[in-house]
This record gives sequence, C-alpha cells and structure tokens, in this order.
Amino acid sequence: MWKGDDVNLSGLHDWVRKRLPKPDKCARCKKIPPVDLANKGIYDRNLDNWEYLCRRCHMLSDGRLNRLISYSKAKKIPDRECRHCGKQFTPGNAVKRYCTKSCARSASNSNRMKNKTCLECGTEFSGYPPKLTCSEKCKRARKVHQQTARREDAEGKST
Repeated sequence: MWKGDDVNLSGLHDWVRKRLPKPDKCARCKKIPPVDLANKGIYDRNLDNWEYLCRRCHMLSDGRLNRLISYSKAKKIPDRECRHCGKQFTPGNAVKRYCTKSCARSASNSNRMKNKTCLECGTEFSGYPPKLTCSEKCKRARKVHQQTARREDAEGKST
C-alpha cells in the first residue's frame, strides 16, 4: 500500500502528523492552541514545510478568511425597521421582520387581540381569532339562532 511520492493529501497529512510533534500554541500567533496542520506551500515530506496553526491563522495564510469576509459583505442583508416597535435592526436572515423574539411575540398577540364586532349583539370587543361573540350569553343566543335557521331550512326543503 506504500505510494511513496504519489501519496494523496490526506495520506501526506497523516504521515506528517505522526512525525511532527504538536506544540502547545499556534506557530504564528503564539496565543491559541493549534487545531490544523498547515502546509507552507510545498506539499512534500519535508517537515520544515509544515506547521501547526490555530484555525484563524490557517485561514489567514490560505486567504480563506479574506474571501469569507468579502463574501459575507456582498451577501449582507440591509438594515430593517421592526414591524412592532419601529426600531432599526440588522436581520440575521432575509425572513426576519422583528428585532427580538419578544417583539415578535408581542406583535403576534396584538394581531390576535384586534377589536371585533359581536355577531349577535353588534357591540365592539377584543378577543382571540376563534371568538365571534362578546360573551357567553351572546354565544348561546347565536347558537340558538343558528339551530332554528337550520331547522327552518330543513323543513323548507322537505316540503
């Protein structure tokens, strides 16, 4: 199974990882413990061409961090106004309409509690969507009216 110089990238990384001791800190910033085994440009078995780096230093050396930052700036979603409180905020995604979860809940609750007109007596009241009448008394009266209307319809159709 020995491939010599024809080894693939993961095999070469494994070979170097077994032979190059891992230091306590990143080889570049000397602050963070290293995570990645990085190549300095030439993929060969020379241990001088390899170093252990933290993720940030590795991405900086590869140029990946700069590409990631420029890509995220290009895809930045513009600031919006919260639909509930009117405060300006930067949304985390294109769908977000409220600045916080509490604003979203408050807006949802206030939408449910809009003023309505009672279908039985005509008075103004507020309540959650399934509520059609202002009180239990009106609810029972509406039910009685509906039942009598159904009976009348059934009697009219049967004759």
